[in-house]
Amino acid sequence: MSATYGNAVTREAAWFTTDTLPSYPGVAPLSTANGGPFDVIQAYRPTVNRKGRVPSLFITRESSGTASEENRIAMGGQKEWVHHFVAVISWPFRQGTTGKLEDEMQALDNAVAAVLERIRGPLGDKTHGAQFLSVGEDEGDIRVTYTDAVRDMTDREPLEAEIHYSALDTFTA
Repeated sequence: MSATYGNAVTREAAWFTTDTLPSYPGVAPLSTANGGPFDVIQAYRPTVNRKGRVPSLFITRESSGTASEENRIAMGGQKEWVHHFVAVISWPFRQGTTGKLEDEMQALDNAVAAVLERIRGPLGDKTHGAQFLSVGEDEGDIRVTYTDAVRDMTDREPLEAEIHYSALDTFTA
């Protein structure tokens, strides 16, 4: 898939599901088929809301502030874009577990840790399989937020975490 502004979210979602660099151990894809924690990984949230049924990871653009920005650098006929992504984790209360909120919160933290590891990429390659120039590289570039777990449990909603990060991309000027 060639890089365009329009397919940046799709390219990023593919990074979480595809082992584009099998020679780099330690950052395996995150789908349950590959031993990861997520049954659903996709670009954008679905129209039919499957959230809450299975552990899910949705890659979207930042909705507040700046979703992306063009840097007016044109080197070698290329312009740089910075995409601001949000990885949304929807983590349902699992059947057959202890039913304790703290156990569910620990499971969510483990899923967040797996996503962070995948965002940071393998040692020596921060391009997410050559899909971007770099991802999650700027200091302070990755930020994690959580919904209120007690309210989620009371309302029978899944726990949610959002991981905000950026990717540097180039396009023909």
